[in-house]
Amino acid sequence: MNREHLSRRHDVVIIGAGIAGLTAAHLLLKARPDLDLLVLEAKDRIGGRLLSKPVRCADGEVRQWCFGGTWASKTQCNLLELLKEMKIETFEQYRQGIKFVEMDNTVTQYEGGVPTIGLLNLLDLNLTLQALERQATGLKTSQPDQVERMDQDSVKSAVQRLTFREESELFLRGVVAPVLQGSDERISQIHALNVAQSSGGFEKLFKDAQELRVDGGAQRITERLAESVGPARLRLGWAVAEIRQSTDNDDENFRGEVCLLSESGDQLTSCLVLCTLPLASLNLVKFRPTLPPSKQQLANNCPTVSHTLKTIITYANAFWRQAGFSGEILSCQGQPMNPQSVSGSISVCYDACSRDGAHPALVVLASSGADRTASPNERREALLNHLARFFPKEDVFNFIDYAEHSWCSEPYHSTCMASAVSVGCGSLLLSPELSKPFHRVHFAGSDMADEWIGYMEGAVQSAKRATAELLQAL
Repeated sequence: MNREHLSRRHDVVIIGAGIAGLTAAHLLLKARPDLDLLVLEAKDRIGGRLLSKPVRCADGEVRQWCFGGTWASKTQCNLLELLKEMKIETFEQYRQGIKFVEMDNTVTQYEGGVPTIGLLNLLDLNLTLQALERQATGLKTSQPDQVERMDQDSVKSAVQRLTFREESELFLRGVVAPVLQGSDERISQIHALNVAQSSGGFEKLFKDAQELRVDGGAQRITERLAESVGPARLRLGWAVAEIRQSTDNDDENFRGEVCLLSESGDQLTSCLVLCTLPLASLNLVKFRPTLPPSKQQLANNCPTVSHTLKTIITYANAFWRQAGFSGEILSCQGQPMNPQSVSGSISVCYDACSRDGAHPALVVLASSGADRTASPNERREALLNHLARFFPKEDVFNFIDYAEHSWCSEPYHSTCMASAVSVGCGSLLLSPELSKPFHRVHFAGSDMADEWIGYMEGAVQSAKRATAELLQAL
């Protein structure tokens, strides 16, 4: 991109080339093809929390596998509509056969949707989920004092308070862990309730969120969107460090526009800005004037996540399918990723075979708590040994390729899910100011969504809402 394109005043600048930013750019240009629009991305790639990487697989072929957002639901209308427009197909997640659940160092098998954890535990779990569903449904209409009391509870303490049996508590915390991707001791229960409410309830969240996979990988969505927007309107490696807006008391030279400064000192101006950064990344940017207290406080209180190590393991044969297993594992306790660490266990595992089944693979979401202490070889050895608790060791270790991605070490992103919010700050998620424009800066992204917070559907829905705002403001 030439310097002239960067230096002139733009109609709209979009910060972030993830699915929200590129969807908004695509929709804006459909409505206003003559719009002077620019998309800025801090990284050297597009996609944001969608990431595909090459992995060797059967027959020596190298294919792209998802290491970020992966799944869709049949009820996610905004995302499915976008996929149809981009001519990208989906296929059902393979879930046929026997599943595993691990609790208290015990591995059990089950079929269907009900795990084998004992009748009393299932009864306790059902009553707890009913209570959580009621809280999630009434979250937006709760009285302020009630919300304040709820905000003093972490996810862990809320589950402990509602459950009567240790096994059902352990199971529920294990189910919620992949959604939260963080320590349930530090995350406000309101965050979990808000995510569930936006998805239609806990039952729908747990059952439907992994219904469909995107053929060829989810990052194809942003690649197709980038093609639609055009390379001349996309700038990689441009990290926004500061956003200055004019107010009534500002210099007349900046009246009615937004000035953006990069980490390297470059500068550009725009009439309007759409910021699609995750909540946890907003504090990487200096806003002048400062953000409203609700947004700033949320940005400052997104705890470091832990369940963000995603691994793809490819094989010559889908030995789990051949033996009648679905490949699905839920570990509510897990094994250490290295002997010296108490954290770093497998959280969930799914079948990740290609659509035609010709390229067998498993995808594992594991805690990266041991990421800073264990070497990649140590993590691999521990994870494979953990998998060998469920499948024959000779099959597990006879892999073609093993590739992992730690979102904790990803620049500008710390998770491929919603930004988790600390105890005491969850009530701010319910503020109507969260997604509202701040003068000439508008906001989108899965953290700012009304539906399916933290998911691709939420990102697309928020992009549609922000697009309507921008078109009205232009």
